[in-house]
Amino acid sequence: MDFKLIIAMIDDGKVDAVMDAITEAGELDESRHTGIALELDVSRVTGLGEHIKALQEQQSLD
Repeated sequence: MDFKLIIAMIDDGKVDAVMDAITEAGELDESRHTGIALELDVSRVTGLGEHIKALQEQQSLD
């Protein structure tokens, strides 16, 4: 069996909806063979400076 790791940083206000969607789409509660989803708080990230600038610029345009 092959496994993949999916990492996404989600706005705190959307975490519950995203986790619910992942659970439903992945049928995570259906059997022990369907995988897991977990939530981790991120207190520090590096290497995203340009991404953050682009998101801030995009947000100011909206």
